[in-house]
Amino acid sequence: MPIDNARLAPMQPGVSVEELKAALGTSWQEPGIQAKGYLHIEEFGTRITADGRLGEVHFRAPFELPPIHGVRMGMPAEELHRLYPVAERISDEREKYGWTMVKMNLSDTLMLGVGIREDVVRIISLTDPTAVYPERPYKYADPNLTEAYDLTMTDPVDLARRPESGWCYGRPPGIDARRWPVSTTTVCRFATPSL
Repeated sequence: MPIDNARLAPMQPGVSVEELKAALGTSWQEPGIQAKGYLHIEEFGTRITADGRLGEVHFRAPFELPPIHGVRMGMPAEELHRLYPVAERISDEREKYGWTMVKMNLSDTLMLGVGIREDVVRIISLTDPTAVYPERPYKYADPNLTEAYDLTMTDPVDLARRPESGWCYGRPPGIDARRWPVSTTTVCRFATPSL
């Protein structure tokens, strides 16, 4: 089912996820645990904060929407620069594909971003720079591991001394530099110890 652009157009940072769910209807999909809050559906994208609000909202052409802070989709780049002469160009990986990305700080909690390609506005984004997003969980984390065993905490050892029964400077205990020399060029020990 196609998304209703008219219901998504008013989305902006600070709007609750419940309002986004209502606007998307059956197109709503819960972001995956590895997605860090990102959700993309057709020409609309958002990032959900840790407290369940929208922190970023992106609209991409041909998304039809009313002007956002005076910027409209399809607006010539020249007109955008007249409207926001202090727009700051930002470095972005999309530059190699012909995009120019600019941003304008509208307030302490709202930043307007615009993507220009072929001298026409094709991306409009609103971002809350103070938003806090959910972290991606460690890929190999095991929630069943809740206790640690066999850890022995000792006082720090002066590196000039060899610790009891342990390797030091890349050599096993009891083997000194004469018996297991270290290369002066690679600073690695030679492959076999000389006995």
